[in-house]
Amino acid sequence: MKSAGIFNGVRMKEIKEKRFRTKKGRVYNLKTRKAAVAELLPFLKKETVFQLCMQCPNFDKLWSCPPIVPDFEKFAAGYKYADMFLFWADTRQFSAEENPTLACYEFLKKKNRKYLLNLEEEKSGRAVFSFSCDLCSICRKKEGKPCKKPDEMRFNLTAFGFMIEDLSQVLMNHRISWSKDKNEAQYITQVSFLLYA
Repeated sequence: MKSAGIFNGVRMKEIKEKRFRTKKGRVYNLKTRKAAVAELLPFLKKETVFQLCMQCPNFDKLWSCPPIVPDFEKFAAGYKYADMFLFWADTRQFSAEENPTLACYEFLKKKNRKYLLNLEEEKSGRAVFSFSCDLCSICRKKEGKPCKKPDEMRFNLTAFGFMIEDLSQVLMNHRISWSKDKNEAQYITQVSFLLYA
C-alpha cells in the first residue's frame, strides 16, 4: 500500500509546478524536482536506446549524438545533484501552423534552452537537454571536423541512453503523449537536467 502523497516511490510534494503565459497568449507548463545523480542511473538503458538512436537521421552525424557521446556516469562524476525540468504544452495552441506538433516542440525548445542556460550560469552546473544540438546549420561532425562550439554544445538525455518516458512517468508523475497514425500528440513534453555539485 502506497502512502498518501507518494507515487512510484516519489513524494509528490517534491514536484513543483508552474504555468507560464507568453505575451502572445501561449501557455506552457513546468514541473521541477531535485534528485541525486544516483537516482537517475536506473533509467539509463543504453543498449535499448542505442538501437532506437540508430534509426534517427542524426545518428553519427552530430557531435551531441551517439555513438560518440561520453558515458553518462563518467560525464556526471563531478556532480552530486540534478535538478529535473519537465516542460509541456498543449499542441492545440499551434493548430494554425502547418505542423502543430513540430511548432509546439520548437516553441518549448526555446523556452527550455533559455531557462536552463540561465540557471546553468547561476549554479555553475551543466545542462543536459532532451533535444539534439542545433547551434550550427551543418554540424562539422559530418565533415569529420571538431565541434565548432564545444563550450556551447550540450548533450541530450536520449544520446546518453536515458529512457525519457520512464523518467517522466516515474520521477515526474507525467505521461508523455505521442503522435499515432494520423493523430497529433495532444501535448509535447521535454525533460532536461541541470547537473551541479
